This record gives sequence, structure tokens and C-alpha cells, in this order.
Amino acid sequence: MSIFNESQGIPPNVDNDFYSTSSPLIPFFNSKPNSPASGGSPDVPFAASGLISKATLGIAFKANSVVVIFAIGLVGSVLNLLNALVFFKQGLKDPVTMTLFVLSIVDFGSVFTLWLRSVFFVLLFFPGTVPNLDPSYLSGFFTWPHAVLVRTGCLLAVFIACERWVCVTFPLQASRIITVRVAKGYNIIATGCLVGTFVSLYCYSRVELVFLPQENRTLFILTLTKDGFLYANLMSSIWTTVYLVSFGLLIIFTALIIIKLNQQTKWRQGLSSASTTSGVNENKNNKKSKMDAISSRNRKVVKMVLAMCFIFILSTLPSVTNTLVYIYLPGYVEFGRYYNLYQFNNQICFTFEVVNSTSNFFIYFNMSSNFAKTLRRLFGRDEK
Repeated sequence: MSIFNESQGIPPNVDNDFYSTSSPLIPFFNSKPNSPASGGSPDVPFAASGLISKATLGIAFKANSVVVIFAIGLVGSVLNLLNALVFFKQGLKDPVTMTLFVLSIVDFGSVFTLWLRSVFFVLLFFPGTVPNLDPSYLSGFFTWPHAVLVRTGCLLAVFIACERWVCVTFPLQASRIITVRVAKGYNIIATGCLVGTFVSLYCYSRVELVFLPQENRTLFILTLTKDGFLYANLMSSIWTTVYLVSFGLLIIFTALIIIKLNQQTKWRQGLSSASTTSGVNENKNNKKSKMDAISSRNRKVVKMVLAMCFIFILSTLPSVTNTLVYIYLPGYVEFGRYYNLYQFNNQICFTFEVVNSTSNFFIYFNMSSNFAKTLRRLFGRDEK
């Protein structure tokens, strides 16, 4: 799924002549050969986009975008700011705390942009309130940064899972393998590259007043220049690839952590059941004591990271599935045979993404005593 196609709104039944390669005024960006943006004609007329009716799509769109995401997004924005403040107060002295701090900022951005979109879309309930303005044609201002920040969050989650895997696999060498400097470099590169390419996209975009024949209205539309479409399609391909690869890596590292923890559990049980009192057994017991000391320091962090990864994977799965369907199913695209289903599923993906970013606060608070203690101090409720 191209990030430039994520729920741009409920477009009108415009003429195909308007959506041609000769005009850069296309609010929906797509490089598929059958899409209007590529110069072809839609698979079927927009009015015949079946499986889900336009009326059903309109109700779902308004209910989800204006009501559900507004409520969850407001809470999520506040909670992610609290997350960032707590991690900053703790001091960015280790790779996980530093990355969780950056992840909280990224999650705040992804949630807050959708919340602003919900506020903006209140105008859908009052058509004509603002002359020449239909929120559907300007939602790219909010969905572009949201999509990029979601992908950035996935990259940061991969790093956190990788760091925890290194800790449980090489507990004595972990602090030398993944240092604060490594974490800082990764966070800067991952966040800077993705956010930088998204910001540069606005250099190719503009808002213009355009007459839509089928609507019989003149509306403000977010558009791209001719070079902007080439750049947008290139960036969309890169970001989609990064998204799918990072999602796969997150699953792999999560599985590796679970496997290693199970192996360590069996190893400790084996040492505990040993009945000999030889010097070899004493050496094993020394190793066990050292491993238990390491495990006691990291066990809670590992469990917290695993919980975060599980929720992230489950919440991201609908979006990844939607992306794969978009790539391989003909007609699952703007103005295609399954257009309404495509937009309906986008709303589901948005909801899961917002819930995921909001849920991290509850994971941190319930599974990290240090996080809970720092949070209480911020509000003057330190337990002595």
C-alpha cells in the first residue's frame, strides 16, 4: 500500500480526463498501471466500486476518523508525551532508554497527526461551511507524516528487540556490542532519513484551487508537480520496502528472544536438578549464580520489550496485510474494482496504529517499576 494512498478521503466521481498524466493535480498518488495517476483508466467506474457501498464507506469513514481516532488520538498524544518526559527524566544513559525516548516522540507524532486530521475532518459534517474546502482533498497533510512516522516506529522497535536479543544471548558482552553511541547513531539515521525524505516531499507539493467538473465545484486540492510524482513513487517504494523488511525482522528477533529464554530456563532447571557435589558441579553453580544475577536485572525489561513487540506485531499486521494485498491484488487501488474495500480497510489500519502507539504507556507503567516510580515523582507522589 502506497503511503500516499492512505485514506485521502471519499473522493467524488470525477471524470477520467481530469486524472490524466497531463495534469499534476491528482490528490491520490499511485504508480499502478491501471490507476488514473499513471495515465491509465480505472478498472471500473468509481460508482461501481463494489463489496462495500459508498454510503457504508462514508459512515465508517466519518465514525472512525472523526469520533474513534479523535478520542483515542487525544489520549495517545498525552500519554506519549508523558512517556517521553519519563524516559528523559530517567536519563538517556543506556541504549533501550534512549530508543524508547525517541520511539515515544515518534509515536506522539504519528498519533497527533491523525488526531489533527480528525479535527480537520469535523468539516465533513458541515459541508460548505468553508468555501472551496473539502477535507478529503487535503488530508495528505496529515496522512503523509503519519505513515512515515509509523514506519520509523517499526525501525525503532526492531532495534529495541535486537538489543534485548543480544542481552539474553551474550549477557556479558552486550554492553560492549550495543553501546549508547551505537544506539544514538541508529536513532539519528533511522529517524533522520525517513522523516527527512517525507519533509522534502513538501518541496514538490502545493495547494491549488481547481474546478472539478463532476462536482461542479472549485476546491482546494493538495497537488504534486510532475517531478514530485516521480519522487513520491520512489519514496513510496522505499518506505514500503523498509516497512515490510522491518516488520519481518521484528518477528524474527521476537522469536529469537523467546527461544533463548526457553533455553536458559531449561539450562537453569538442569543445574538445579544436579545432585553431585563435585568441583565441576560447583563451577556450574557459580555460572548459574552469575546468570541469575544477570537475569534478575534484565528479566523485567525483556518481558516488557516482548509485550511491546507482541502488541506492535498484532497492531501492525492489518496494515502489513493491507500493503501486501495492495501490491498483489489487481483493482485494490484508487478507483479500482475494490476501491471502497481498500479505503474501508485503511480506516481499520489507522485505528490499530493509533491503539498501538497509545498502549505503550500502559505496558511501561505496569511492567517497569522504574518507569512507574519516575512517573509518580513527576506528579509529586513519590512513595518513600
